[in-house]
Amino acid sequence: MMTDTLLVKTHYDSLTRVAEIVFHRESVLNAINVQLASEFAAVVDELYNRSDVRCLVIRGAGRAFMAGGDVAEFVAAGESTPAVVDKLLDALNPTILKLRAMPCPVLAVCQGAVAGAGLSLLAACDLVIAADSSRFMMAYDKIGGPPDCGGSYLLSQLLGERLVNELMFTGAVWTAAEAKQNGLVSRIVNSEEILACTEEWVEQLAAGPTKAYAAYKNLRNSRYDHSLETHLEIERKAFKVCSLSADFREGTAAFSERRPAKFIGR
Repeated sequence: MMTDTLLVKTHYDSLTRVAEIVFHRESVLNAINVQLASEFAAVVDELYNRSDVRCLVIRGAGRAFMAGGDVAEFVAAGESTPAVVDKLLDALNPTILKLRAMPCPVLAVCQGAVAGAGLSLLAACDLVIAADSSRFMMAYDKIGGPPDCGGSYLLSQLLGERLVNELMFTGAVWTAAEAKQNGLVSRIVNSEEILACTEEWVEQLAAGPTKAYAAYKNLRNSRYDHSLETHLEIERKAFKVCSLSADFREGTAAFSERRPAKFIGR
C-alpha cells in the first residue's frame, strides 16, 4: 500500500510476519507534516490490532530517517500554528503509546538526519539499526520550541538527563558512533549493507517468541508505575501466563532436546 507520504509493506511466510512502514517525503527529508502524521497514525493503529504481525520495521526513504517537523507548515500557519501543533500531536501522541505497547518488536532503521520528532520517534522504538552516515540531533532549539512526541520523556529514560540536556541546550550533533556509545542506537552498519543487515535481524526477531516479547514490553513500560515489590508479583503473573503458551512449550522442549526452537508467536 502507498499513500502520498507513506509506503507500507507486509511480508508473510508460514511462520514469520513482518510489516514495514517507510516515510516517503524524500524531497523534504521526510519532515513530518499533518498529512504524514495522520497517515502514519492510521497505519500504526491498524497494525496494532493485528495479532499476526511479529515484527514492525520503521524507516525513511532517501537520504534521511526524518528531519523533524515540517517547519514550512508552521511558517505558513502563522498565528494558527497552535492549531497545526494540535493536529500533529492528536495523531502522533496516541501513536507513540501504541509503538511502545505494540505486542511485537519495533525496529527503526535510520540513515542521514534523525532530528526533532524523528529523534523522538526513534526513542519510542525497541531497537535501532543506524547507517554509519547517520546524524542525530534534538533540533528543537533551532526553531525555539521544546521537544514533543515524548522526546523529553523517552530520551531521558534512554540516555539520562545530562546527555539530553546537552542535546537540547548546545545543539550537539551526534555521529552514529556517539549515538551507539550513549545508548540511543543498537547497531551500526555500513550504509551499503544496511538493508541486508536489517533483513537478517528482522528474520530473527519475527521468528522469536512474540507472546513473551509482548509480556516483556508490558513489564518494561509499567516499571515506574509501582514499587519493586509489586512489580515482582506482576512479573510472576506474566510468566505464569506465558508458561501456558505454545511457544513456551516449544521453547522448553527445544532447550531440553538441544535443538533450535520453532516459535509460532502464540
